[in-house]
Amino acid sequence: MALPTFLPFPEAAEKLGVSERELRKRVEAGTITAGKLPDGEIVVSTDAKAKITTGDDINARLSAIKRSDFEHLRGTPITVSEAAKKYGEKHGVNLIQRTIDVWVKRGYVKVIDPNYPKKLDESDVAYCAMLHAIRKQAGIRTGFALLNNDGSPGLLKHPNLSRYRREQRQAKVI
Repeated sequence: MALPTFLPFPEAAEKLGVSERELRKRVEAGTITAGKLPDGEIVVSTDAKAKITTGDDINARLSAIKRSDFEHLRGTPITVSEAAKKYGEKHGVNLIQRTIDVWVKRGYVKVIDPNYPKKLDESDVAYCAMLHAIRKQAGIRTGFALLNNDGSPGLLKHPNLSRYRREQRQAKVI
């Protein structure tokens, strides 16, 4: 078995053809393996190229997230504003309180205490925030449900078409 090779963060971003910010998002999301050396330098696995290529399959990335991954947070109360700040910063996306309110309205997130300030179940928020972050980082706009009726991630029906449309929008911006 061959051991993975790691590159310094800036060099890895250049080799993989992504910005350091995008690479950092992918490391934080767990889609790329990284480590920290004793001197504090962050290094990224060179096998990350394959992960970035296969990571474009948004449905595979969404399906990899399981509600059970967040069970350790079950029953922990968190306010809407705390949740927006904590998980927005954690995932590097703009997570607004209105989005979390929509999750509550749709039944994705359980309300522990409805009195002001409303307290939510942090495990539900963490699960939804992770799915939301993956979609945002992939450039997915709103338009399909975050979760299915059974609580599993809402998947794209036509991921290749969605990817093409995202690329076209991004090309117009540049």
